Amino acid sequence: MTTNAFGLEGQVLVGRYRLIRPLRSGSMGTVWRADDLTLGSPVAIKRLGPLYAKDEAVRARFYQEAQAAAALRSPNVVQILDHGVDDDVPFIAMELLEGEDLAHRLERTGPLSPADTVRIFADVARAVRKAHDAGIVHRDLKPDNIFLARDDDREVAKVLDFGVAKTRMSGSEGMGTQAGVLIGTLPYMSPEQAQGAAVDYRSDLWALGVIAFECVCGRAAITAEAPGAMILEICSEPLPVPSQVAAVPVPPAFDEWFVQACSRDPNERFPSATAMVDALRAALLPAGEAVETGRASRVSGAPSSIPPASAPPVSASPLSASPLSASPLSASPLSASPLSASPVSASPASASPASAPPVSTPPSENTAPRPSLDEAEIDDWKPRRAAPVTVVVLGLAASLLGAWLLTSGSKPD
Repeated sequence: MTTNAFGLEGQVLVGRYRLIRPLRSGSMGTVWRADDLTLGSPVAIKRLGPLYAKDEAVRARFYQEAQAAAALRSPNVVQILDHGVDDDVPFIAMELLEGEDLAHRLERTGPLSPADTVRIFADVARAVRKAHDAGIVHRDLKPDNIFLARDDDREVAKVLDFGVAKTRMSGSEGMGTQAGVLIGTLPYMSPEQAQGAAVDYRSDLWALGVIAFECVCGRAAITAEAPGAMILEICSEPLPVPSQVAAVPVPPAFDEWFVQACSRDPNERFPSATAMVDALRAALLPAGEAVETGRASRVSGAPSSIPPASAPPVSASPLSASPLSASPLSASPLSASPLSASPVSASPASASPASAPPVSTPPSENTAPRPSLDEAEIDDWKPRRAAPVTVVVLGLAASLLGAWLLTSGSKPD
């Protein structure tokens, strides 16, 4: 835990939120369990560290997170309750969740059952679809940013951290984005994102495919450790065949699903998150087998409360907002599990980023009008799993990617 969390226990922010104990801490800030003295209820407080609190770009992104999550109202998105400034340090008050993030669940149990995978994926797809309909591309979907919250005998998956999101309403790429800079977490980046090119909602769909692979197979889809090698694996090397590498038997239909979900041509991916989950259900579950939406799975029992965010996961601790990532451009949310890796902020090599066009959205469906969203939520920090997630891609990555781009005669399938 960083020193910026020491000595603050018992402090009351803006006369309302009493800090009880830190849930997780990172280089950019700390997430606290706190009491709302006005309503008499527990909350999670995400508070910037003193140094980052003076950085205007970080502060802007911090507020962006609060505004985005608050506008994107969904039972599958962590709820933002309030935000403010105390002693010139910004904070966000969030719902306090009980449970663990998906990354911690996978570390604890290994591959999920087909029914649990579909149940969790359905919740996540619902949140992602709503964000896409509002013109928001998350850009940092990963297991650390999916929190499995417990509510009595039910379990609900919630998407965390929209801090590096690209929004349509704001007409921006998201706070902290710069030309030629990678934003996100490398193992879950789409090829276009890893090359520093413009992205749209289909980049999130790639990430969902990689996450589903992990749930079903019990291992990562992208296994390289060095940043440059990761980029090459994402952009050009053959992706693994689930049924050939999984720790458990996998239906052949899931192989086909994964090929479409992670096609290197965005036009060949599923048309929406909704279409993805419908196809996933058909691939993993026998005809007629139902999934009890929101029901706690047989493996969900362990950790108790945990803070929501992609910060280091802390099993058995209440979920609150996610900690902040070490680099202003590398945001990572709070999660209820141990400290996990923060997203990548890296120079993509010689790939020249395309100028960002307006965010495109998936084909419309017969749904009621959804409220528009102006901003996106902030991503935080989290060093944590075996595979490195927080990295800065320097000369080597640039050289490797540049060499591939120059020698590749055609776009890989």
